[in-house]
Amino acid sequence: MDLAIVNSFSRLGYGSFGTIFVSEGRGGVVVKQVQDPANAAVLDKEHRDLKQLYEVVSAGGSPSFFSLPRPHGFFQDYWTFAREADLPRTFDIGLPPHAMYVMQRIWPVPATLTERMI
Repeated sequence: MDLAIVNSFSRLGYGSFGTIFVSEGRGGVVVKQVQDPANAAVLDKEHRDLKQLYEVVSAGGSPSFFSLPRPHGFFQDYWTFAREADLPRTFDIGLPPHAMYVMQRIWPVPATLTERMI
C-alpha cells in the first residue's frame, strides 16, 4: 500500500462503534477505526467479510455500475498501519492508536451523470 501522496486524514463521521476517516489529497483511502479497542475482533470480522465479498464480486467477471471498496488491510494499531503503508516513523497523520482497517475510497457518481440516468 503506497500512501506517499496522502498528507492527512479528515474525520468523515463517527458513532458509538467507530470513526470513519478519509484521506486528503489523491491517496483515495478510507480508514474505519474502532472507538473501543475491545471491539477490534468485530472490526476484523467486518474487514474479512468485505474482503470476501469484494473477491466474489471481482471474480464474477461481469462489469458492474456499482463499485465495492477494495480492502487494503486490517491493522491492530496505528503504528502497524504506518509501517505497512511505509509512512515515516515521525509522520503523524492524526489517527488514534486503535484497531482499524483501510479500504479504497469510492467516489460518488457525479450529479451531471445521475441527472441523465433519471
